[in-house]
Amino acid sequence: MAWGRPYGRRMRLGLRPWVIVLLGLAAAPRAVLHDLDLIHERTGVNAVLVFVPLLVWVAVAVRWSANPFLSLLAVGGAYGVALAVVHNLLWDGGSVLLRGAITVSSLFTGLAVGAICGAIAWLVSWAVGSRRRGRAS
Repeated sequence: MAWGRPYGRRMRLGLRPWVIVLLGLAAAPRAVLHDLDLIHERTGVNAVLVFVPLLVWVAVAVRWSANPFLSLLAVGGAYGVALAVVHNLLWDGGSVLLRGAITVSSLFTGLAVGAICGAIAWLVSWAVGSRRRGRAS
């Protein structure tokens, strides 16, 4: 299955759009459960829901993306949109100004997480590529 690096034309974001959306949505359940007050910070379940999706992001980008940083920045954008939707649906009341601030904050958070994961994936991809080049010499 070709999730990235297709044989024909090159994808601009390094992964297929459906993979980007799916990865972004994979991190959203934690926001839903937290907003519904079903999980709490500093618990094992919360830690799993925070870190496992991000590790999957990095693994997918390293394995299948031609440009891991850009791919995960896009995934972070999808995650930010998911966060904005979840928070605006599940938080009570609030003015238009507050809802706008929630949306901007969610988008920024998603992009920041995507950029950090993208930088990590790029470094891992570079290190793996360096090792492979070293063995070939």
